[in-house]
Amino acid sequence: MKTKKSTKKSNPIANELRSPKYKQRTVKSKKIYNRKKNNKNN
Repeated sequence: MKTKKSTKKSNPIANELRSPKYKQRTVKSKKIYNRKKNNKNN
């Protein structure tokens, strides 16, 4: 009986989505939007 070789998935877009850049951000207040990149209050 032959065993299947595990091939590494090479989808670059899916790999990029796993990076911490796209993780959910915790928000202090839902009433105030402060998730812009250059915001100093974050």
